[in-house]
Amino acid sequence: MKSANNHTPAFSVRYEPVSLSRIRANDRSFRINTNESYDFLAENIRDVGLLQPPILQRIASEPDFYRIICGFRRVWACMETAHSEITAGIVESGTPPLIPAQIAVSGQIFQGPLNPIEISNALDLFGKFADGPSSLADLARKSGLPDNQAVIEKLRSFSGLSDPIRNAVAGGIIPIAMASELVGIKEPVRTAVADIFIALRPGLNKQRDILTLIQEISAREDIPITEILAGPSIQAVLNDPSEDGNRKIKLLRTHLRQRRYPELTRSEKQIKSLLDTLPKYKGVDIIPPPYMEGPNFTIRLQFRNKTELDQLLTKLPDIAANPLFKELLDYSDI
Repeated sequence: MKSANNHTPAFSVRYEPVSLSRIRANDRSFRINTNESYDFLAENIRDVGLLQPPILQRIASEPDFYRIICGFRRVWACMETAHSEITAGIVESGTPPLIPAQIAVSGQIFQGPLNPIEISNALDLFGKFADGPSSLADLARKSGLPDNQAVIEKLRSFSGLSDPIRNAVAGGIIPIAMASELVGIKEPVRTAVADIFIALRPGLNKQRDILTLIQEISAREDIPITEILAGPSIQAVLNDPSEDGNRKIKLLRTHLRQRRYPELTRSEKQIKSLLDTLPKYKGVDIIPPPYMEGPNFTIRLQFRNKTELDQLLTKLPDIAANPLFKELLDYSDI
């Protein structure tokens, strides 16, 4: 039978009753989806039955059994609802090996946008049947997946990450850019670093800052990263029940920066001391360079109208003429 565009499909599917006991539900050869939840499906199936049959493939080494091509959660939900038999689509024998992979990927794409790990899973699945990088890129393009070979390589590398890290990437807790960096880090350091990101959920820039500081401390002090992270100071921050995630991120970065740059930490304390001794003017704030990285101080003026602005501007010459202010600037140049 031909389709509406007069194209003859390269395969056919036969729908028939299948005993759930004959489905190898833990065979994840074609699994793309990272969502393992199926409770709501089980409730719907109890109420209205299985409306969309899953697609199965007979296992060549076990002819009496089937693996799932798409519809994993539907099968799991039916098992949860004590079904003994379901109607399923069986891919006919003689179907080209690539076709089940295309069915699995298409079935997932039709459900909505894929997260990075689902894209990685799809590319890995296609990689088993592609003749090489160009063939894989062509398969990806036809399915609406990234077809740039460098991007494909990066995404496929995520298959080597542990399940907790992959779940964090899928959920957006660890961005793709950081996941790529973690791929290049050996265990157990990778997991130790990722555990912090998963627990505290800092953004990408803060994740990079934390990772860079840890690596630099390790190189500077010749101490393994796992030992640094297991240290009492860091553990005290991570395990403090009185602080929320944002506060822990700030405390952790401050501790790491102080340990990485002890000289700058001393400078910060001295400059803070000098700032505290300067006369205070309401609406005028003198702000040193963050972490003393850079030579530029900032003077911030807060005013509501031109009169207040004019009044604040008259204070600036007094500040500049103060010997303590000169000492502050001279110290920051050291």
